[in-house]
Parts: sequence; C-alpha cells; structure tokens
Amino acid sequence: MSYPQPLSTTPILQGQTFWRLFTPLAGPGDIYESVVSGLGFAMGPNSDLSEVLVTYLDADQPTGVNSSIISPTRNFVGRVDARNDTTYPSSKRLGRILFSPNEIFDPLYTPQGFTGGDVKQLITPIIDVIQYFTSAPSVVPQRSDREFQFQYFEAPAPAASTFLLIPAYGRKSGFFSFVNQDNTNNVTVTINGVQLSPSGSPGVIGAYEQSLFTAVILNSAGSANFVFNSSNNTADKGGIWDYFCIEFGNYAGNAMPTSITLSDAE
Repeated sequence: MSYPQPLSTTPILQGQTFWRLFTPLAGPGDIYESVVSGLGFAMGPNSDLSEVLVTYLDADQPTGVNSSIISPTRNFVGRVDARNDTTYPSSKRLGRILFSPNEIFDPLYTPQGFTGGDVKQLITPIIDVIQYFTSAPSVVPQRSDREFQFQYFEAPAPAASTFLLIPAYGRKSGFFSFVNQDNTNNVTVTINGVQLSPSGSPGVIGAYEQSLFTAVILNSAGSANFVFNSSNNTADKGGIWDYFCIEFGNYAGNAMPTSITLSDAE
C-alpha cells in the first residue's frame, strides 16, 4: 500500500456500522485494504472515480481470487471475509479485502499542445468507498455533484499557457464559468475532453483528446460560460472522459475566477 489510509478497525472499535475509505489517490497503481469483513460495498458520495474494483479470496474460483466492480449505479451486497490468516495465491499480500481504481489515473499525462514554457496543474482524484458491517441498504448511494472554485493559477512563461486537469470520470453534465480580471492580457480559454487508455506497451498510457467547445478569447473583465450534457452533446462521448483539460492561453498569473460543477445527472 503506497498511501496512508483510514484504518478499517477504527469504526468497529467505535461501534459504527460502516467504514469509509476516503483519500486522494497517490499513484496509478494504488491498492487499499480492509482488515475486517463486510456485508456490502458502495461508492461513496464524494468519489471522483466512477468504478472501483473490490478483490477478495474465493476458494470456488480456479485462481482462488474473485472481484466485483462497484459504481454510482451498482452496489455489491453480500458477505466478504477479510482473510488475515492467509495470503493471496502467488503473493505475500495477506488475504484482506482490496480496493483499487478500475479506471486509469495518469498523473504524468501531458496535454496536447503542451510546450516547454507551459505549466500543468492536476487535481488529484479522490477514491471514496463505503464498506458496511450490517446489511447494506437497498438504495444505491449516488455521487454528489463535484464543485471546483479557483481564483488564481500558476503562471506559465510569457505568451505560454496554463493547463488545468480536472477529474471527470463518468460525469454526464456540468457547468464551466470563467472571468478574466487581467487589465492587460486577453486570455484564450479552451476545454478538451481526455480519454486515457493502455497504449499496448506495459506501463504506458495513451490518450484521446477532443475539443468540446469553441475556444473563447476573454478580454479585460470578459467572461464566458460553458454547459455540457452528454445526452445531447455528441462531442462529450456519452460521459466517458477521464479528465477535462482546460487551457488558459496567454495567462499571466492575474485573477481568473473559475467555477466548475460536474454532475452524474443528464
């Protein structure tokens, strides 16, 4: 495990009926674990990820291992034991319940058009999973709307761009608002969708990037709003983007109030 996580034993000792794994991802290969058994699993309300893999020991499988995917529309209900008395086949890892992203996270992704003078800011995705110690509810918890507020960004070299990468995993609608408060520079705002995929080479990630809206040039005190909905925006590809990549061209480090809201609703 590469990142400190909440201890799954703490809520048991406190008499709670669930444990919540809630933490930013540390890297693309993150695996988190629970040392206690559970009666159901669900996606937490603040998860940026839209799919999480739950892995556990299962003697009925030829490999001795089984897994299930949870999502904002699908719980996993049923008893799963954390086998702390044994290990996974061909592994020294104890037979605990494991949680890992079922989507690609690439903190090293470089946007299209990125040059030597540009800068990149990545909002790290959050994994949010709920493990129940009593019977899981029949209603599937939904992801809450994800809201981002910015006032300033890191400034690039003169006449270069700042790129902002926002986790978008499976979001189907949203709203983007920008205001340029620079009295000197006009700033060009471009919004692209990014879909990550394995490239075919081990450990190498490829990407498909597509413009979602016509770029807008904001002069001093200029503003722009963008609204997307996957049900009527063919460029949105049905809500399958992993990141939204926002480029601020000619940004000089002055105030650029930015508001972004992403939703699972169409």
